[in-house]
Amino acid sequence: MSRPGWQPPEELDANERRFTLLFSGVWLIFLGWPIYEVLTSPGNGPASRTIGVILIAVFAVTYLVWFSWPRPVKSIPLVANTLLQTMILAVLITAVVPFAGPTVAGMVPYVMALWMFNHRVVLGLPAAFLVGALGSAAVAVIAGPQFAFGFLTPIIFTAGIITMFRLAFEHSEIEREFSERVALAEQREELARTVHDALGHSLTSITVQAQLAKRLVAADPAAAERQLDGILATARDSLRDVRSTVEFLDAPGLDEQLDHARTTLTAAGIEPEIPHRDDVPDLDPADRRLFSWCLREAITNVVRHSGATHCGVEIIVGSGGHDDRVGAGDAPKSRDGEAHSGAILRITDDGVGIDGGMDGDAVTRGTGLRGLSRRAERANATLVLSDADTGDPDRPGTILEVRT
Repeated sequence: MSRPGWQPPEELDANERRFTLLFSGVWLIFLGWPIYEVLTSPGNGPASRTIGVILIAVFAVTYLVWFSWPRPVKSIPLVANTLLQTMILAVLITAVVPFAGPTVAGMVPYVMALWMFNHRVVLGLPAAFLVGALGSAAVAVIAGPQFAFGFLTPIIFTAGIITMFRLAFEHSEIEREFSERVALAEQREELARTVHDALGHSLTSITVQAQLAKRLVAADPAAAERQLDGILATARDSLRDVRSTVEFLDAPGLDEQLDHARTTLTAAGIEPEIPHRDDVPDLDPADRRLFSWCLREAITNVVRHSGATHCGVEIIVGSGGHDDRVGAGDAPKSRDGEAHSGAILRITDDGVGIDGGMDGDAVTRGTGLRGLSRRAERANATLVLSDADTGDPDRPGTILEVRT
């Protein structure tokens, strides 16, 4: 298992390299101190000033290149690359000393940054502090005891800023990894519940039917055969449920589910009446996820079992939302006319109704609705079924409401 925290990449793509150049380039402003010393020092003539500025410029370019390409030599490890870079930058800093004196202290933090940002904290932080300590000791020797503290202040100050940035990266990455692990745990729990909903009832039914068929094989072969047919039908339904579950794990959001429902109903010869994306009121993320799942399963039930010719979908919210059937700021009304303070997903069809016969499809439909009811309960929502009152006793229709 990898260590938690930010792992700096050894290879950067074009966008990452541009960002890295911008991030690292901003700090080049601190090279103004040794450059100013080179240009204003009385002991530097024109040639010395030119050489000093060129050396600092080479140092800056080298730093930028290595900050953006942490591992230029692919044949050796990243740590060896950084050690090589440190030695080369140390040579450049040493070469600037005759022209800038102890102000080269302003160049040391750039070497520290290579260690901090090109390696994990567990290695980068101690290595950076070691580089800072060695650089500080060298500056103290150059400046002399009486001036050492004044020249070491930039190293201490800049090192503190770099450390805070690096630890902020680390903290942000640890938080992101923790959030991903929590999300993964929730996804696994959701998967377990979904599989249980999809297979729990079916496997129990298959077990009971198999036991009954075993007892009837000798006494009533015809009855045993009917039980075996029932097992086969239940197994096929379970397979469809598992496929639906797998599809749901990669399911899109509510807007996409509305589009999918419209397409599915049309393909099944059922006239859809479904709101477009722009007409969907604002919902809490939890409600959107619940409604997405419930809409998918409800439309599947309508297509498979209802025999409907028309299916409508409504999403209604109260205060803070809007719906054509509910005034802004009003509490939405459920099918039974009661005011409701949350959101409502309502699916209406003109099919055979809740009872809809006693064949195997009706049993499977009931199993799917029980799964929806359990899911709604876990989300502190309520699933309500009622007749649509179409006026046709043979086709009373169904209204399914999910109330949050």
